[in-house]
Amino acid sequence: MSRLQFWMLNVASAILVLLLVAHFVMARLNGRRSDELNLQRAYINNANQVSAVLDRMAQRIALGSETDPRLRDVLIKYGLTVTLDVQGKKKTYP
Repeated sequence: MSRLQFWMLNVASAILVLLLVAHFVMARLNGRRSDELNLQRAYINNANQVSAVLDRMAQRIALGSETDPRLRDVLIKYGLTVTLDVQGKKKTYP
């Protein structure tokens, strides 16, 4: 083995070791990003499930606001506008 071959083999080995380390680091970063993404997906899915419940709650508060003015104040406080079909007529509650 000549001197040139020896150094070429050492350089190639060093490059492969660096690539191996880079691969390990990138795999760990990818795992962390994946965990963050899964947390955000869970948050969004939970928000989608809760939104239907909150819409229904706003409708019930709007219906109750006809008899209790404090419920109307709740709608105003949180900026909720609800349009309901009451006895065939569309009515908007603030």
